[in-house]
Amino acid sequence: MSEDIPKSAMDAEIDEDVDEAESSSRVDKGKGRATEEDVLEAQGEDLHVPQNEEETDPPLEHTLDNLNLGPAGENNQITAEFKALDADPAVLPFPLNSADGRRGGVTALEYSRREDRVAAGFEDSSILVWDANTRRLLHELRDIEHTDYVCALAFSPDATTLAVGYRDAVVIVWDLTTGERITTLTGHDGFVNCVVYSPDGRTLASAAVDATVKLWDTETYTERASTTDHDALVLGVVFSPDGSRILSGAADGVARLWNATDAAALREFQGHDGVIYEVAFSPDGRRLVTSSDDGTARVWSAESGDEFMRISEHSGSVWMAVFSSDGQRVLSVSSEGIVKVANSYSAELLDTIEGGSEFASSPTLSSNGQYVAAGGEDYSLSIWNTETNRRIARLPGHRDIITRICFSPDNERVVSAADDGRVRLWQLSDLPTPPPSDDGEEAEEEGGTAEEEDKPKEEEEEEEEEEEEEEEEEVEEDEQKEDRDV
Repeated sequence: MSEDIPKSAMDAEIDEDVDEAESSSRVDKGKGRATEEDVLEAQGEDLHVPQNEEETDPPLEHTLDNLNLGPAGENNQITAEFKALDADPAVLPFPLNSADGRRGGVTALEYSRREDRVAAGFEDSSILVWDANTRRLLHELRDIEHTDYVCALAFSPDATTLAVGYRDAVVIVWDLTTGERITTLTGHDGFVNCVVYSPDGRTLASAAVDATVKLWDTETYTERASTTDHDALVLGVVFSPDGSRILSGAADGVARLWNATDAAALREFQGHDGVIYEVAFSPDGRRLVTSSDDGTARVWSAESGDEFMRISEHSGSVWMAVFSSDGQRVLSVSSEGIVKVANSYSAELLDTIEGGSEFASSPTLSSNGQYVAAGGEDYSLSIWNTETNRRIARLPGHRDIITRICFSPDNERVVSAADDGRVRLWQLSDLPTPPPSDDGEEAEEEGGTAEEEDKPKEEEEEEEEEEEEEEEEEVEEDEQKEDRDV
């Protein structure tokens, strides 16, 4: 497989100055991987491959049956590692009778809005679906006619169907009550990078490397409309809260607003000087936020198209930006592992979270920005509360780089996937107390630990009230003692 395209490429052009490590980490964001080959193929060009280029290693086997990866000693070590992985209660189970054993890495990850379902797509085109409450494997989905890797996943609002975008330009819709394929949607010319359902479930939107967004009727599974205005692959698609509009952001640096019924163009938002990675609406649907390779996150009026404000304090690419649940704050996370929290109207910078080595891969904000999670250089998963600027957990267990993270809609659970091929489900209420931060000793010498310095305002007020009550009780005791003496 060719190297992943760097996201800094405008109009999906290839930036040869981005090193391999940066390129790999900057594309794995849960929507599949756009490769140089994909883009050139979509543009009708041939990809030149040097004759002496070494072949990449095949995907690592992820079952214990018929392992044949090398010398006996190496096989025994790998077998022991997988047994340890499968014995970990955080790891979601794989099929016991899986015979192919060559799923490869996780290329897409999704949590349903209802019914607590988790889905993961793999390099070998298979999809696994679990019940998050029982951690039981519900379905193993695979279409023998489509063997390329899974790029995108979307549950219907009632979690009865699962839409899957594949690298070979199709969308397959699966019935999650029976595990059977409902239909295969064709029409895109290139890998399908995004799939998303409307809030009422009546419309399915798909976006691809062919720079189009297609709208499908979910009753008849026919194409209702298609956009043509973008000039490069579409990386982000989202419906407005009321489902009447759809917003898309693309590698041409432009975000566009469409009518969700007929894909009529309503408005475009220009100003970014780089690829747009993600787009999101405010809770009331009146504003939207875009995150870009140009190092900014920008808030726009959905009605007029005017730019309200921008966060420009980042020094790296802004991968993701969301509104808080009350719409008052906008949170953005960037490639240098930093989260910026700003007033969504005035652009006043309210807080900064610097994850450092803990934010080495796949930094992901929850849908309302309350939490941010990321993979560390040591393959651990770190989770921070953005309201208190405190790390609430640092979770070891993965054996390789974490490439996919998603939160449940209620923020009670977080799911992580890594290049070790395993998917882990964490319950936030059950997480252990995190160890002190690296600068905890220094903070203690200065008069308190880092955690004490970061206590929420409510806790500080409660402690002050308790101290006042204790002082009042001491005063009353002293007065009573004086009365007795008299």
